[in-house]
Amino acid sequence: MKTLYIILSTCYLLSIMSCKKAWLDVRPNKAIVVPSEVKDYQSLLDNAALFNKNGSGLGEVSADNYYLLFPVWQSLGNAQERNAYIWAKDIYQGETGLDWRDAYTRILTENVVLDGIEKIKPNQIEASAWNNVKGSALFYRAYDFFNLAQEFCKPYLASTASTDLGIPLRKSSDIFINVSRSTVQETYDQIINDLMLARQLLPDVAVVKTR
Repeated sequence: MKTLYIILSTCYLLSIMSCKKAWLDVRPNKAIVVPSEVKDYQSLLDNAALFNKNGSGLGEVSADNYYLLFPVWQSLGNAQERNAYIWAKDIYQGETGLDWRDAYTRILTENVVLDGIEKIKPNQIEASAWNNVKGSALFYRAYDFFNLAQEFCKPYLASTASTDLGIPLRKSSDIFINVSRSTVQETYDQIINDLMLARQLLPDVAVVKTR
């Protein structure tokens, strides 16, 4: 009996080891699209629910652009917003920081686009769309880096920017790459670099106004 068990176990392990890689690449749902064309990466950037809500929510709430009466402030459903408005010592109280989470969710998508679009060699017809996709992803990433820096870093001062802590500058879609916090100087250098590259690629007027 013991011998039979060993034989069966060995056969099972050998069958697993011999699985073809193609089997592992099979999509569980035929509706799932693996980005491979320029239009696929444009579709990722056209996710309005993700990209059209970008901005610094807590930064706006904690500013002095408007005044809330006490009953209105009390009725705010989000503890982070209530705490940010009064500059409480503990803004989050155990809740997820939405400005941070949402920004890095967008940055991951932007990096997926930037990494993927570089693998495509566009023909003459696709060149304009290719430039628009790459330029848009660079602009979005710069904008997200900027909002994060405004909210989570010290203001830029030339005398301290090289030592003040900046944000983690994730520039790859590889989630297994560990990224430490940059300096404020490195943060703004990256923002400017992304914007300058985007400027060379984007048209003067957007083809679609919501992009």
